[in-house]
Amino acid sequence: MRDPRDALMAEARLGNELEIARDTALYRYLVEMARAEEAEAVQALKAVDPTDAKAVAAAQVRAGIADAVVGWIDEQIERGREAYRVLVAAEHIDG
Repeated sequence: MRDPRDALMAEARLGNELEIARDTALYRYLVEMARAEEAEAVQALKAVDPTDAKAVAAAQVRAGIADAVVGWIDEQIERGREAYRVLVAAEHIDG
């Protein structure tokens, strides 16, 4: 049977890797591109015919995905931190 701490370790590692990646040019580029895509989608939403439900929905989805990318990274970093806290607390309890 797998040790339940394995999943916590994997979560903590991924969160740590993403946190370290925040300081890279690649991360800054991806965030910049996501923000630019979001801004373009918002502009498209402002210009779209409000009676064109498909165009409105497409612009909303575009803006939402761009915003979600950064949110996913931030959420995983926080999950990784929490997993690390749980592992540290378990070590103190287990001795």
